[in-house]
Amino acid sequence: MILRIIKEKGKVTVKCLQPILGISDRAIRNHLNQMVQSGLLKKEGSKKNKSYGIW
Repeated sequence: MILRIIKEKGKVTVKCLQPILGISDRAIRNHLNQMVQSGLLKKEGSKKNKSYGIW
């Protein structure tokens, strides 16, 4: 579901995904970090302004 949302929006933040997914920020960060480690996503920006996308 996260990948589908990113494909639709281009790139996303944890705050953007939280109301859509209805799970905690920490859980979203864990999912996003796993996708980054597996090469599905790339992250961009600083700690407070981090976004995730498919490049």
